[in-house]
Amino acid sequence: MTYLDSGFNQFLERPVPKPQVQSEFDAESFIQGLSGSSIIGGAISSLSGNLQLDLEKGELLSSDGRVVRKNLPSPQIIVDIKGGGDFAGIQEAINYAHQLEGGVVLLKPGIHKPSAQLKLYDNIYLIGQDTENTIIDFTEAGLGDGDAGILGKGVKVTDEGTITVTTGNTTVFGVGTDFVDKGVKAGDTIFISQHPYTISSVVSNTRLELTDTHEGVTAAGENYAIIIPISNISVATLAVRNTVGTNTDGIRIDYGIKPFISKVKVTNAEATGIKLRSCFNFVVQHSESKDNTNGIIITNVAGEDNVTNGTIINSYGYNNLDLGLQITSNCLVRVSGGNYSKNRNTGIDLNSDDCNVIGCQLERNLADGITIDGSFNTILGNSIIDNDSDGVVIENTADFPQRNRIIGNEIRLNNAYGINIAGANATDNVTSGNTFAGNTSGDVDDNGTTTQRATRYVPTLTAVTLLNNDPAAATYNVDASASVSATAYAVFIKADITPTAADQVVQVQDTGNTVTYVYLRSAAAVKVYADGPVPLDSSKTFDAVCSHAAITTLTITLLGYWEYID
Repeated sequence: MTYLDSGFNQFLERPVPKPQVQSEFDAESFIQGLSGSSIIGGAISSLSGNLQLDLEKGELLSSDGRVVRKNLPSPQIIVDIKGGGDFAGIQEAINYAHQLEGGVVLLKPGIHKPSAQLKLYDNIYLIGQDTENTIIDFTEAGLGDGDAGILGKGVKVTDEGTITVTTGNTTVFGVGTDFVDKGVKAGDTIFISQHPYTISSVVSNTRLELTDTHEGVTAAGENYAIIIPISNISVATLAVRNTVGTNTDGIRIDYGIKPFISKVKVTNAEATGIKLRSCFNFVVQHSESKDNTNGIIITNVAGEDNVTNGTIINSYGYNNLDLGLQITSNCLVRVSGGNYSKNRNTGIDLNSDDCNVIGCQLERNLADGITIDGSFNTILGNSIIDNDSDGVVIENTADFPQRNRIIGNEIRLNNAYGINIAGANATDNVTSGNTFAGNTSGDVDDNGTTTQRATRYVPTLTAVTLLNNDPAAATYNVDASASVSATAYAVFIKADITPTAADQVVQVQDTGNTVTYVYLRSAAAVKVYADGPVPLDSSKTFDAVCSHAAITTLTITLLGYWEYID
């Protein structure tokens, strides 16, 4: 076996440099000055044999006077099923790179068929030569219930109880915590409000000290997670397919810091194509997850442990049996670009807070385009077209989804509403600047509480007479539909009467006569008028109630109207 990079030559052709007048062993940085060397039995040696280093123990076995440094630069280890690389099996190459404390495992084109799950470790970069021709097929891997074809997994130490830490402080107080009993130690990572902090000391079961001060807002009674993460792993430029078995994922990373997935195509996963759980500062980019049960799932392992934070860029969750993309359990995720279409359920299921979905395409899903059951999310500049239910729905749940912003989207041809704010528990949500066309049930169905919808006032260029009668004592339903837009919700009118006696009354009300908005009462047989705003019902009508018969003329004139510009 030969070391391929970082000063070593596959064919052992480069000469060994002359010995230097140095003898110290520096275990802090990189190996320098080594060439023409080989790796045998877990030790690295120069061609002459005068310099040997035990890779597993990090010990210098013998030296010819040169400086030796423990941590190797990232090696490139080639896996070739045709026998032209360093290994034929992927896991063997990963394990070898792990002994070197990390490296690039480069897969040559071909259909690689592992006999078991592939397990990643810190600083492992699993890279294919190209996405279309470098394929990992797990048909013969014998995956068990809940396994993943490619798994990177850190360790959760504890997330029991809640914590309190104030801004600018290093002391963390716990309630219902058991830091000592769970084996928390200095150097472990605690996640507070999606941000990692290093623990400097464990004082008791209910108290920790941090290395750095807490810079976020004061966290009181907040969920948390203490983990030993898997760090700096990448999967890129390859295809994963056929993770057969019960509830098996294509790629899954748990408790990771800076996982990176790029130009990966995952198909035919029994569960989810790409699943990230409790991962901080992750990136998924230019990747495709299609023909699985679910496309991409971003979540926290323990529900509300406040770890997950990351970005999905120009990726696909397409043609899956259930969801295209699901973000759940209090994650902070930015979704930019990409296509989440033709899924048999919802395109994007957003059951989280503080997420952004920007510039995505969501078409022909067999349920909603986007479902929201969270708060403070932004849905901006997306194309949401021809879905079998609503374009965007904000759910009416006990989570009280609030202050979500639906802005500047193209929402058309959906088989229910363009935007459906489903009930009173959805509060203070915002719609503005969206473009609607051809949504079967209508553009916006607002059943929420204090929804903030963008509006404008449209004055009529010339006054429009809506009613001009010699009335009896009667109620008139006034129809404004021919004079206002489809999104009009209120009119500004002028009402005047010509009475033949005093105390003749007209009330202009909403349809159903529940509230009076414009009120006229004659003091004598003299013409009188009043004006004001009046709400319209869904048919663009309102009521005028004439209480007495001694009126020769009742005229209602439209001066303008208010319309939604959602």
